[in-house]
Amino acid sequence: MTIPTALTQKNLDLTGERRRPESWESGSTVPRAAADRVQWPAPERLTLSALGSLAFGKVRLAAEHRPLRDWLNRRVLVFCDRMPAALRDSALLAVQAHLARYRAGHVAAFYDKYYPPAWTVIPFLASSRDEVAPGQVHDALGAQAAAMFLHLLDDHLTDGDIPVDNLFLQLRTEVWGEFQDGLARLAGSDQEANQTVESLVNLYFSHIHRPPERPDLAAYETVFLGQSATSLIAPLLIAAQAGYDTEQRQLIRSMYEEFCLAWRILDDLRDAAVDAAADQATAVFHLLPIESRWVWHDVAMNPSDGDRRNALLDVLRCAAYPAAVQAIHTHVTTAARVADELNLPGLRGQYHALAHPLKEVTP
Repeated sequence: MTIPTALTQKNLDLTGERRRPESWESGSTVPRAAADRVQWPAPERLTLSALGSLAFGKVRLAAEHRPLRDWLNRRVLVFCDRMPAALRDSALLAVQAHLARYRAGHVAAFYDKYYPPAWTVIPFLASSRDEVAPGQVHDALGAQAAAMFLHLLDDHLTDGDIPVDNLFLQLRTEVWGEFQDGLARLAGSDQEANQTVESLVNLYFSHIHRPPERPDLAAYETVFLGQSATSLIAPLLIAAQAGYDTEQRQLIRSMYEEFCLAWRILDDLRDAAVDAAADQATAVFHLLPIESRWVWHDVAMNPSDGDRRNALLDVLRCAAYPAAVQAIHTHVTTAARVADELNLPGLRGQYHALAHPLKEVTP
């Protein structure tokens, strides 16, 4: 594959080894200097512009996980390399344009924008019980990289944010193939493992394609977890290979889902002003008192109207923001508690690190 010139400069050499951009830090979507001092405002100090700066706390990877992170980041090149030759360079540039903020460095560090427990769960599980072969860990990480990429790509495709053209449809086909290949190697001929794959893939598509109605927060979260189901498969297969029994694997699923819900609510909180302007009923909308939801709809009538935006800020300060902070904190600390029950201290520590900035604004 010919790597476009922009990707060979500063952040990626021709062997695929990445040199980390200074402003793109692991597990965060904010610059490094800001990531080390993440602060959440008290409700009375909240502004609409501050919403976009909200982030989980800094997670510092263990030394043994850093090479895995770099290997993970090179998967974007693997996905594009699976494309027909006529589309390879265009695919990489399209990822840069539509999924990586138009910056080559963000392609080279693509998975740095995912909070680490989204994938460190795999090496933590693999090293916690029965020995799991390194090749199986890489198969699981490769499948997880594909699942995370597909979740983002499908979200943009269904929202109409990127063109539904031959390039992106072929890219999705190739990444799905990479996902299936990795899972097939992991599951092998094991009947239970293959049933897990089939069940969760079906759950994913049943919630991505014509998702059910979401009249309340519980239904909204159920649909989201269905749309996240593919990211559960590799961790559960690795857990089985590491010797976790059925009951323990259910705890692992619950732990991972708690983390996913916390992340979903955080993303919705960050996008609250934009989602209100589009009249999208997200978790933040469902956290508003019923009698205040008219304000959300009212903003969509004229998003630039200052009075409407101020009214939205008022109801966020009084209700949705404190409720969202509490929900995020509860989900992450519950994940940490389950990790402790499973004797996964490294993962528990990562969850606590994510929750750290919320302590000062959590009742």
